[in-house]
Amino acid sequence: MALICRTSRTWITREVIEPVENWVNQRRRTCRTRRRWWQRLWCWFTTILVLIIVWVVRNIVVEILNTICVFITWVIGAILLPFAVAYDAIAGNSNVAGWVRDWFIEPTKISFVSKEDDPNKPKSFIYTFICNCDKTTFSVNASNDVEAQKLATNYCKPRC
Repeated sequence: MALICRTSRTWITREVIEPVENWVNQRRRTCRTRRRWWQRLWCWFTTILVLIIVWVVRNIVVEILNTICVFITWVIGAILLPFAVAYDAIAGNSNVAGWVRDWFIEPTKISFVSKEDDPNKPKSFIYTFICNCDKTTFSVNASNDVEAQKLATNYCKPRC
């Protein structure tokens, strides 16, 4: 799965599904405190309906969106890759083709999280990654993207 698809799937889970599940859990507690039977019945009906919708979204809609995302990103990656390779040949040490492969074409074992300036070293950055094999988060110090990618690969390779 392309990195952009994994990122969007994670966003849907964190920002949409988890808050709704938290609401359902809170709603279950309030349903138990309802005094009249018709209020309880309506409360449980809405809770169960939302649970069914969450199940459909998580198990069907997200999978369909993921499949569409993988296909579209593969097509975009196939279109961008020749331009990225040409840019790498002209620019030298830019590694645009590596980023196109990671974001659009091939499934990756490493997910990029963030890039920040290193306060201790000038012209150096702190890159944060996630090794998807064991779900560990790690940081590397590097002066450019190529060096960071190599360090991240060396860190994650023994874990996979």
